[in-house]
Amino acid sequence: MDTTIDNLKDICSEIEIEFSILKGTLEANYSNNHNYQPMITFFDFSNKRQIVIVLPCAETFEDTLIRLTETLYLFAALDSNSVVVSFKTKVIHNEQYYDALNVFLLSQTHAWQVTFPYTVSDTNAIIWHDNLNEIIAVDNIEYDSNIKEMITAFYYITHLPKSAFSPSEIISYLSSQNAAIKLIEGQNISYLDFSNNYV
Repeated sequence: MDTTIDNLKDICSEIEIEFSILKGTLEANYSNNHNYQPMITFFDFSNKRQIVIVLPCAETFEDTLIRLTETLYLFAALDSNSVVVSFKTKVIHNEQYYDALNVFLLSQTHAWQVTFPYTVSDTNAIIWHDNLNEIIAVDNIEYDSNIKEMITAFYYITHLPKSAFSPSEIISYLSSQNAAIKLIEGQNISYLDFSNNYV
């Protein structure tokens, strides 16, 4: 079965808008000579955004995995329906390497990986190669060891029956790790802001 954007809309009806936001963020970061940092967006059961977390770039894959896992504890704490995790990566198509925006859409029942390959033009503009985009159900493919660890962590965290920490505790901790936090309107969560960063 071919996977289409409609398969993802069954989990998060706003996913096309989210993809557009993430791609626009990557473009804006590149034009300002900033690295794209891992971004995590949580959605409630009405498909409304709850909170956006932007993590500081890590030096190793292991550090990135730890930071993503720590952030994903919010999934149970916020009683989220779905979460979108995005970061930069590299992909190969026809023996050619491309930079790519790698996005995971996760819920308790589904996990999708979406890749958006791109190159940079001579004028330093991002060129998206939409013909190379891929939407893959995570349980339909074999992953190498690094990504397999990430997928295993994603599954574990999105299937916790109850969070060990409150949203306030998790957000305060993430702030102390210099994550940028943006609470979406309607989310009344008090937390200690250590970071002085804003999305």
